[in-house]
This record gives sequence, structure tokens and C-alpha cells, in this order.
Amino acid sequence: MNRIEGLQYENGRVIVEESEMEKIAQNYFQNLFSTSGIEVINHISVGMLNCIFNEANLMLTKRYMVDEIVMALKGIGPTKASEDDDFLALFFQKCWHIMGKKIANLCLEVLNRAKVMANCFQ
Repeated sequence: MNRIEGLQYENGRVIVEESEMEKIAQNYFQNLFSTSGIEVINHISVGMLNCIFNEANLMLTKRYMVDEIVMALKGIGPTKASEDDDFLALFFQKCWHIMGKKIANLCLEVLNRAKVMANCFQ
């Protein structure tokens, strides 16, 4: 009952072989969910009102500061660890006086200058 007997190419040719039907379905959905360029976005945005006020935009685009990094670190549960280094947040919280400046500078490089993490250790 739940069986697809065949699929039809855009030119009208009907295919019943499973491997060919797979290709037709893949092409259909690839075309359906891909874009042909930026003009699609322009078409969608026509008539949309600018809903971010200047004050909010300034807040969203301002540079990160060291005190924000420290505040975020203090807000992390002490037994939480990132998957990258497996150090508990407690380690960074307790040793901040030793290495905080270097860590903060690294964070600011990533956040403010969009520096890629892989490049930070070279």
C-alpha cells in the first residue's frame, strides 16, 4: 500500500527503477531547498519594516568587554565543562588571577574580531 510505483521527470518520462527514482527525488528536494542567489532574499525582504531600533542595534553591535567575560564565567556552574578542553568552570574561576588576562584577550579576539579559534593557538 505505501509504495511508490514510479516517478516522473520534468520532461514527462516515467521511471520505475528504484535507483532512478532515488535520483529524481534527490534532485527534486535539492532544487526545492536551495537558492539560486541573493535575489531570493531581496524578494522576501521587500515590504518588511525595519524592526530594530537604533538603540537596540547599537547594543547588539557594540564590542564585548572583559567585565562581560568575567560575569559570564561567574555565571557558569562550577562543575560544568566544555567538550573542547574538559576543564571545569571552577578551574577558570579559581585560577582567573593567574591566566584571566590571556583568556579574556583570546575571548575578545574571537568575539570582537571574529577570529577563528583554530588560528588563536598558532
